[in-house]
Amino acid sequence: MLAALLAGMAPDLAFAAKNDPVKFTVSSTLFVMQGASSYVNVEAAAADDVSYKLTLTCDDKGIVMDNGKSGILSGNAKQTFSFTVNRKAESGYKTRVLRAVDPDDATKILGEQNVYVDVVENINSFSSQGKAAFDVSYSIQGSDTLNTGQNFIKLTLFNRGNTLIRNARVEISMPEGMTIQSGPASRNLGSFSIGDTKSVDYPILVDSSMYSGSYPITVKLTGENAGEDKSAVEAIYVPLTGKEKDQEEEKKDESVPLLVVDSFDYGSTSVMKRDQEFTLKLTFLNTGTKDITKAVINVLDPSGAIVPTETSIIKFDTIKAGEKTNGSVVLRTVKDTDVTSTTLSVDMNYYYEPDHL
Repeated sequence: MLAALLAGMAPDLAFAAKNDPVKFTVSSTLFVMQGASSYVNVEAAAADDVSYKLTLTCDDKGIVMDNGKSGILSGNAKQTFSFTVNRKAESGYKTRVLRAVDPDDATKILGEQNVYVDVVENINSFSSQGKAAFDVSYSIQGSDTLNTGQNFIKLTLFNRGNTLIRNARVEISMPEGMTIQSGPASRNLGSFSIGDTKSVDYPILVDSSMYSGSYPITVKLTGENAGEDKSAVEAIYVPLTGKEKDQEEEKKDESVPLLVVDSFDYGSTSVMKRDQEFTLKLTFLNTGTKDITKAVINVLDPSGAIVPTETSIIKFDTIKAGEKTNGSVVLRTVKDTDVTSTTLSVDMNYYYEPDHL
């Protein structure tokens, strides 16, 4: 997260103020409609010898965590949490707390970060990019995790875009060792209206050789509207209870790459004026041991006080392991905003192997 300031506030530009053993990069949906489900993707960074559990909690009764805790993780790891917004939930910003805790003592916090969501009553705050956009959450029949053998997973898609998708289809791809037991990978959804929710079920077979951990399932939505093709891709990370690795196998493991904001700069002005255009320069660092490809980075302001002049997207074809690279977006403060300080979110999606998002 990046702290950004408007006139009247003192500057505060610390990207990571606490020296916690476990640090987070979070990607989540900013706007979720009453009655809809969504997800929070978490990338945790820690030393290889640090073990922890991740939890995501919310005190607001309008937010129901469908799965809010992980198994025991160590080193760098990924986890997807899913949640549902009650149909009678009050609109506005809700705060969820993401924590890394000691596996043997949940009161010992190894890392903590707030994760926000804006509950909306209608579709006015959905995607304004004119493209297909959706959220996806999952549930596993009779379990919180996938297990070796047969599993039944339900994917729930929510159309948060501003376009109807006709002849919509959803297709999934999974890592080696996971297969669809019966039926095609591509399923027909029919007409997918704005603000609508669709569900599909997949019987999944997990090979007994797979190790415990979090694994990506890539979900692709395709269709058309007025003769124009529409498509969007999302990914979820699903926990698996499988084989446990021995010490020799642990040593052979390579770390999962984590793309982080290493530094940022928006000029010599520490306090922004309203209706002011500025360039936000960011330096990204690949902290992993594998190259990152097809990186798509989205810089957003949940409060709406800062908006992009043209695009909020930064793209990179490749970021090599350990490499730093620079990107920028041109932003503008809104003229009539009442907000005096805000926080920018930097959502990152990328591949670290040809088929792993």
